[in-house]
Amino acid sequence: MGYVGKALVVDDDITLANTIGDQIGFMGIEPNVRLSAREGLEYWAQDGETGYVVTDLQMPGMDGLDFIRELRAQGYEGKAILISGSIDLREIVERRVRLQPSCKPDAVVEKPFRFGDLQRTLVDVSK
Repeated sequence: MGYVGKALVVDDDITLANTIGDQIGFMGIEPNVRLSAREGLEYWAQDGETGYVVTDLQMPGMDGLDFIRELRAQGYEGKAILISGSIDLREIVERRVRLQPSCKPDAVVEKPFRFGDLQRTLVDVSK
């Protein structure tokens, strides 16, 4: 199944970011990989046509939830998928969303994951 559009992949782990970008590309989505939330925000400010964001939770400077919140404050209306290897991921997300509803991701994928997990998540949020 092919999808169209662009995805912004933000993760400070360059290997994982590029792997996710490659796999998203196989789905027919144009990946744009950035290594920090700041780089992701700069890309968004220049392009503004991203339909999907896949971001890590734990990154230096600005975490993934603050990144999602900031994107939405700047007018982002696409889908946001948060990935993380944090043991308490769902609890962290729920607690932060209660305090800042605009940081709520459309989906959460726990690391380690198989590409099929991320692919199914992209399909689900696209419905």
